[in-house]
Amino acid sequence: MDKKLIYIIDDSKTILKHAEGVLIGSYRVSLFERGQEALEQMRLEPPDLVLLDINMPQMDGYTVFKRMRDSSELKKIPVIFLTADTKQESEILGFEMGAMDYITKPFAPLIMQSRIARILELEDLRKHLEQLVEAKADEIQKIFIKSITTITYAVHAKDRYTKGHSVRVAQYCLAMAKKL
Repeated sequence: MDKKLIYIIDDSKTILKHAEGVLIGSYRVSLFERGQEALEQMRLEPPDLVLLDINMPQMDGYTVFKRMRDSSELKKIPVIFLTADTKQESEILGFEMGAMDYITKPFAPLIMQSRIARILELEDLRKHLEQLVEAKADEIQKIFIKSITTITYAVHAKDRYTKGHSVRVAQYCLAMAKKL
């Protein structure tokens, strides 16, 4: 199985290299010093998870995160804020925006690894459940159509005067819908 791809976005080269060293054995890692550069790359190769610093020049982490959430193809990517900002208000804002976790620097490597593993596992479960729901919705729709068809044929079998009426009405409705 392919390794999961993690983007680390931080304006500190030291933090980037340290985080990369902690994760490189278990994951594929891409490093970015600027949020805009990471956003552009995300559209080409979406990551499985993003570690995102808050305080960065040009574009802060909150702005990067908001742009991800505003993008239909990026909005479901899980984000962990990785920051030196220890203010409770910053952490609350991150969670209110939809971040999966908030890790303060300097970070403990084993704790960071376990939090990332947990979030990636939850994301895999979410995707699996989403697929199951879609499959069940399709199945329910097919059963509904079969049920209506069966009822229609039962009505036709009971009354020879209305035989075919429902089919003709359905054909007229379909023709009007196409025209509209």
